[in-house]
Amino acid sequence: MSFWKMAEELSAELEVSRETFYEATRIAIEEAFLEVSGIQECDVDLESKTLTAVFRVPEDVSYDKAVEVDPDVAPRDLIIVNYDLEDMPQKVVKEFKMRFREVLFDLHATEVYMKAKRLTRKVLRGVIDEAGKNYFEVILPEEEIIALFPRRYWVKKEIRRYRKGVYLYFYVLYVKKEGASVEVILSRRSKGLPEGYLKNLFPSHIFRCVLRRPGERSLVLTDMNTRDRSLREERKRLEWELNEVVKLRPI
Repeated sequence: MSFWKMAEELSAELEVSRETFYEATRIAIEEAFLEVSGIQECDVDLESKTLTAVFRVPEDVSYDKAVEVDPDVAPRDLIIVNYDLEDMPQKVVKEFKMRFREVLFDLHATEVYMKAKRLTRKVLRGVIDEAGKNYFEVILPEEEIIALFPRRYWVKKEIRRYRKGVYLYFYVLYVKKEGASVEVILSRRSKGLPEGYLKNLFPSHIFRCVLRRPGERSLVLTDMNTRDRSLREERKRLEWELNEVVKLRPI
């Protein structure tokens, strides 16, 4: 069985980009070969389906064996050997199977983390999905990310609204990666929620929440005319969204 077919089968249930899939395949083949051969350097070219191995004389290969490959070899030289990926030793294939999923999950987690990291401190609309003991899972549809909404970031007065299928706005508090796991943490208590909500609607203006008592009231300073009709309408929508009084004051 070719490395491609094995990689396809091993990654069948995980949705990853083709770039991540190819990179995981390349890295896993290289790591497998290095582990089995005991050498320190090799390079895989997936396009030509070849592996180039670098053997040091005499650290990786004895002088006598090196002479069989290159009669002109001398101690401390390097021997370059090319291998066909379709004809690799079974030990390498077995080692590849053991390593590929781990490499793929780690690269996939890095891919998700880099995508999610850009969302930190932004206000996004999400839909509440599954409930855990002390958290809700929230789907962020536009970003295609499942985030966590822990109990400590809930607003007590609005807990009844937290039901599956309900859309709400959330503040992305932080993103963390541990091994192959990525967590996007959301909050409804942050000062960043009212100011980020308004900033999304009026990006050319300044909004700074200087006081917030979640579920009661917020005070937001802005350089925008607080009598502006569109701003007043959005303030009312924000009050409904947060279930609290939102006051706007000029900076």
